[in-house]
Order: sequence, then structure tokens, then C-alpha cells
Amino acid sequence: MLQVSGGRERIRAGLQQLRGQLPQASEVEALQVAKQRHYAALVEAGDLQLRPGVAELMAAAAAAGWRQAIVTTSGRSAVAALAQ
Repeated sequence: MLQVSGGRERIRAGLQQLRGQLPQASEVEALQVAKQRHYAALVEAGDLQLRPGVAELMAAAAAAGWRQAIVTTSGRSAVAALAQ
């Protein structure tokens, strides 16, 4: 499944693999929305952690005066949840 990028695309591919047919677009969209809500709740509860070394690397970059940016294939809502 990791060869398929993106949330909706991965959901669609997973359902097709399980069922042997393409799922309805409305079902894929509903699952994507539910996944985003669940992810935001995990972030808000503090249940997701940065990978080891990330916080230290960000702090070192900030201390050195380096500009930082977020680069991701995740949707804007996932990044917004983390940024808050």
C-alpha cells in the first residue's frame, strides 16, 4: 500500500484490493474525512510524537538562525493540526 501515494488514493486502492472492485467516490471521501478527524483528535490529545531527533534538529536550526519549512505529502488540515 505504501506504493500508492495520498490519503484518498490509498483508501481507494485498499478498498479495491479488499473487494475486487472500485469503491464509490462518496465512500472514499467519507473515510478520508473520518481519518482526518481521527488524526486531528490524536494530535490534540498529544498522542502523536515527533520522530526521535526531530525536535533537537529543529531547535538547532532555530538556534543557528536557519529558516525552516514543512515539506509533506499530507493535506493542509493534517499540517494545520500539528502546527497548533
